[in-house]
Amino acid sequence: MNFNPKNKKHIGTLASSLALLLYVPTSHASLKLLEPSDPEQWIKPQSPISFQIDDNSDISGILAIFVGKTDVTPLFHESGPGIYTYSGTPIPLPSGESELVLYDHKGEEWSKIGSVPLKVLTSSGFESVEYSPRIDITVDSQHDEGHSGDAEEPERERFSDTSLQAGFSGSQSRNSLSIESSANLSGASREEQALQFSEKGEDAPKVDLADYLIEAKNGNATFAVGHITYGQHPLLANSISNRGVMAGYRFSERLDFSIASQNGTSIVGFSNPVGLANANEHNITSATVGYEMIPSRPGALRVEVGYVTAQIQPEADFDVGEVPDAEKSDGWGLRLIGSSPSGRLRGDVSFARASYTNPE
Repeated sequence: MNFNPKNKKHIGTLASSLALLLYVPTSHASLKLLEPSDPEQWIKPQSPISFQIDDNSDISGILAIFVGKTDVTPLFHESGPGIYTYSGTPIPLPSGESELVLYDHKGEEWSKIGSVPLKVLTSSGFESVEYSPRIDITVDSQHDEGHSGDAEEPERERFSDTSLQAGFSGSQSRNSLSIESSANLSGASREEQALQFSEKGEDAPKVDLADYLIEAKNGNATFAVGHITYGQHPLLANSISNRGVMAGYRFSERLDFSIASQNGTSIVGFSNPVGLANANEHNITSATVGYEMIPSRPGALRVEVGYVTAQIQPEADFDVGEVPDAEKSDGWGLRLIGSSPSGRLRGDVSFARASYTNPE
């Protein structure tokens, strides 16, 4: 095309083409959300919804209503002049953050009247839910075997063994509440490869729970159950990882408290899910009170007071070859932690006193 300014006819044609390409049908009407009154409010999947079309004189009456990418037009009915309502039954709305968009059909085109934000909870009452499952299956097989001379005859000539590693991780949140969870399962077709074979022999289940953890936080409160790790005092209780429960609370920017109760040794399986089935005789309980001397920079100068009481039976940790002893222990400790503003200089001073008893 010749863009010579003298060629006015071509310039006019180009301008008209650009105008047609940029034209998007719109309506003079507008959309107003009546229920819920606050568009930022999270609603249940079957909560009623109502909106009104202002200045509906230009509306054809053939409408399409979308929530996100889902057509929900059949769920709405006209409850008044220009007012459309969803009763909340029988089909729930799609969960998540999306937009309610209203379209009007005119001739052969759809024009957008308006849209409003919409926040719908999941069926379990959370704002967001995410899950990531995983599974690994391994097959170890031998279809034939041959040996000669002094070579010993193998235990099995032909075999096909299957092992399974499965699990999931997930998260849920609503307002100040957040929950993180994970679990791992282990399975084996061969009895000797079962997770608890060393402890239970032929009674060991072929599919078993290896570990799990559920962590919840709501404001200043925290709670965890499963395979937890607790303790930061190097002389008293340092990173003890067993199945149990843990709770904590931050009273202010300066003061916080936490406590944990765990099984005396590392365990697997479904039989003792919380780890406190034998808490009177086989248990480690720890507590810590922390105080931030400089709350504007956590960790700059922190004082911790810890306490531990434990009573352990002669039970070996899961899958660990050892000859354990029964023992009882009680102790308390102090810890002073500090760091420079840049974090390059750090200090840690610990002191502890504990009593130890090795009963017959």
